[in-house]
Parts: sequence; C-alpha cells; structure tokens
Amino acid sequence: MSLFGSFKNIDNHKVITILGIKIKINLYLWRSFMGYKSPFRIPFGVAIRYKSFLPRVEFFAHYCRRPNYDFNGDKFESDYNKLTAGLDDASLSNVNNVVSIYKKYQELFNKKSISAKELGEYISLINPTEEELTAVERDCYSKINVINSNEYQFGMYKLPINHFESSVFYHRHSIDVLNSLSVIKEKCIIDVGGFIGDSALVFSPYTNKKIYSFEASPENFYLMQKTIAMNDLKNVIPVQLALGANVDEKLYLSGAGSCTVIDTDEEKNKSSLFSIASTTLDDYVQKNNLDVGLIKVDIEGYEQEFLKGAENTIKTQKPALLISIYHKPEDYLYIKPLIESWNLGYKFRVICPPENRLFETLLVAEVV
Repeated sequence: MSLFGSFKNIDNHKVITILGIKIKINLYLWRSFMGYKSPFRIPFGVAIRYKSFLPRVEFFAHYCRRPNYDFNGDKFESDYNKLTAGLDDASLSNVNNVVSIYKKYQELFNKKSISAKELGEYISLINPTEEELTAVERDCYSKINVINSNEYQFGMYKLPINHFESSVFYHRHSIDVLNSLSVIKEKCIIDVGGFIGDSALVFSPYTNKKIYSFEASPENFYLMQKTIAMNDLKNVIPVQLALGANVDEKLYLSGAGSCTVIDTDEEKNKSSLFSIASTTLDDYVQKNNLDVGLIKVDIEGYEQEFLKGAENTIKTQKPALLISIYHKPEDYLYIKPLIESWNLGYKFRVICPPENRLFETLLVAEVV
C-alpha cells in the first residue's frame, strides 16, 4: 500500500485503489496492457501503444522460440539449404516468410528492451494483411450459420460446436493441390489428429474407401462421433488412439480442444496430464491390412515421433502426405529433410493459408 493507492489480485482481476477509488480490471487485459506476459522486455510506453497486439505476440512466441539455436549461424545455413532444396518458388517464398519471423523473434528476444518500431516490424510479419483477413471473412467465417446451440453449419458441413477453421473448410488442408487424387480415390485416408472430425468430414468425398481418423482426447473423440452422425458419414472410422513412435508407449495428454498436446513426460506436467492408449501407424496398418493413399498429420508438435512409427508404411506404400510443420521450428526445419533422406522419390511443397503466415503451414509431399 502506497500513500496514494494499492494493487491487489482478486478473482482474476486487478483491483487498483487510488485515493479510495477502486478500479477493477480483468487480469489478462491488465497483463497484456502492461506487457508483462510478452516474451520480450517491452518499455511501458511501447506496451501501451501495442496493448491490443501483445496477446497475439505472446501466443506466437510459443511457436517461434528455440533457445540455443542461432538462426544466423552456420548450422542454420546448412539446415536452410536442406529445407529449401528442390522447392518451387511459391514454397520458397513461404519458407522465407516464416524464417524471417523466427529470425526477428530471436533478435528481439535477445535484446534488453525493444522499441516501438521493432515491435511494429515483428507484428507486421505475423499479422495477415487487411485484404487477406477480408477475403477469409467474406468467403468463410461470414457463411457460418447457427442452427442451435448444438449444431452449426457451413455450406453442406455440420459441426456440434462452432469450430470452422479456414484451413480445413476453406482450404481443405490443400488436398486439392495434389496430383494423385485419382489414386487416393481408391485407397484409404489416414487422418492423424482428427480433432472433432472436421478433417474427415472434408476428406470424405475424396475416397471410395475408408477414412481412419485418430483422436486421443476423449472430449474431442466424443465430438467427432457426433460430427460423423450429424453428417451421416458412412466411410469414416473413428479411432481413439494416439499414434507415436512405439506400440503401447506410455503417452499423456495436456491442453484442450484443438490445442491438445501429446507428451511422454509424466512428471513435467503431472497436474494436467492423463494417460492415453497409443500405438504406431505401422502396427495399425499391418494389423488391419490397409492400403493407404493419403496421410494427414496435425498433432501439435508430435509429428516427428509419429513419423518414427509410420516409416515402414510410408516407405512401402508411398502415400501422399499433408504434414503440419508449424508447431515448432524443429518440425519446420527437419521433417522435410528426414523424409527426403529415405530416397522415396517424393516431391515437396510448403503451403500455408494466405491469411495466416505462420500457422497451419503444411509440408505437402507426393511421389510423382
């Protein structure tokens, strides 16, 4: 308590008392306003100027942070050359945009404090343009209809919750860019990280066979079953398993919704993790004698572990691949060179929705 006032945290609010007058501010807004939650050391004046952007900066920081790695060093030059080898011009442009975000983040994080100009430059890198935002709002989000509290609709698609991501329902995970759609049509699709069945719903018309949609979260799996029923999806098989590097590996879940994360470390987050059933894609494919035409993977940064358990399926069947590589810099840098090292004849592209310069980035691969 100072001579003029006090600051207290009460029920997720900051209560400021100044000369006997109490002002109540949501704690999250307060921290964003002050810049306390930012990964950078931002002066008070800069925090005020950019207070509406700071939560977004904090959110992106999780996907950009890689300590003990020099994005300007020799190792990065080698990693960058491996990543970009053989990519087309559009993919190269997408890669360079993301690399510029990684580099700018590291540059700012290593400073004692940053200026308004520097923060503004970073924000301009991670934010879509007005034109990009307008397009996705016009063509996607404005077309979502609320039927009731348990049913939402976008075009022919229905969901039990209002979660129509543009990357899924507007861009369809970039499946339409594939040259092997006629081959995929007569084979099964593996959907890893099925969430609430949204990807399986969009993929359903692309195959005459089955879609096996893997989702480890009980909450998401329940909603997936509702999505399947609401849309009368006859060719979608929901599978409540996590796919990793080993059969019956002890895995855990943390987080919720579309940000549910798989973890192997029980002690690290003991209060927020619970165990889940797991296997490998190779084991599941072998036991069920599946002929795989497409694998889509979006499992919040666990993609490299998944690939360890899917190597045999990929090597022997050479399906088309749609792999999320945006969850952490390691995935962005190393997943493409890993698959390339198997010498299977894959051609690679790096694609991201234009309205989102970092999130939902896909490594698209197919043997042509």
